Amino acid sequence: MMLPDASNTFYSEVFKVVEHTSLEYDYMVIVCDTQRSFENEVMLADRLLKRRTDGLLYFTQQRTAENQDFFLSLSKKIPIVFMDYAFMDVPGISCVAVEGRSCTGKAVRLLYDKGRRKIAYVNLPGDKNVTMLRFDGYKSGLNECGLEFNAGMVISNAELSDSLVNVGYLAARSLLDGKEKPDAIVAASDQLAAGIVRYLKQADIRIPEQISVIGFDDIDLCTIMDPTLTTIAQPIGQIGRDATNLLLSKIFGRPVERDKIAYEGKIIERQST
Repeated sequence: MMLPDASNTFYSEVFKVVEHTSLEYDYMVIVCDTQRSFENEVMLADRLLKRRTDGLLYFTQQRTAENQDFFLSLSKKIPIVFMDYAFMDVPGISCVAVEGRSCTGKAVRLLYDKGRRKIAYVNLPGDKNVTMLRFDGYKSGLNECGLEFNAGMVISNAELSDSLVNVGYLAARSLLDGKEKPDAIVAASDQLAAGIVRYLKQADIRIPEQISVIGFDDIDLCTIMDPTLTTIAQPIGQIGRDATNLLLSKIFGRPVERDKIAYEGKIIERQST
């Protein structure tokens, strides 16, 4: 199982399900942290192939023509299932993931219905990351609510090497230092949202009275934060089980009914909105 950031607890929660499902078939799961680097993805995939790994569950942080070609080539050598939506539209690549566009648009609508009109967005670092569909959903949500897109309300240029919690913290600071202050912030992940909440609390900004916050993933952290975090839930257990079972079917040479399985995220409302 290759993932881009071992510090993101979303991946560890998925791993628990993957490992449990795999052990039922006597398979052990090796976890590799690519640290959001395509070079590391290539290097680790090569080493796993040399160790006669039977199959690969794959999270990537970027979608580029280069890594698409690489993964297509790799999938001819070893069974692979992606657990991101990034390559859902590419023939020959198996995927099990949440489509983030429509649910993020609904999150914007929820904020609009609560009277929010200056809704900011904090994305993962990089302009080719796998959460761009979530960003598209944010923009379409604004449009459907009759709100204008404001590039000054979007933060996505943080350092790739930084932790996502710190990225969120610095993003909130940047937004609050801007000329136009947001009254709500949507984040592409719960860890980004956790950093946003930390900064807002340090700045004595009341949540949600002054600024509402919504994350994405529904990791365990959401229910123990103060305030508890409204988020777009991914069905973590279902993703882990379906992806593992699909990969095992490919390994065993069994017929596969669907090699692309997409879910829709669900908004879980808590105290932060």
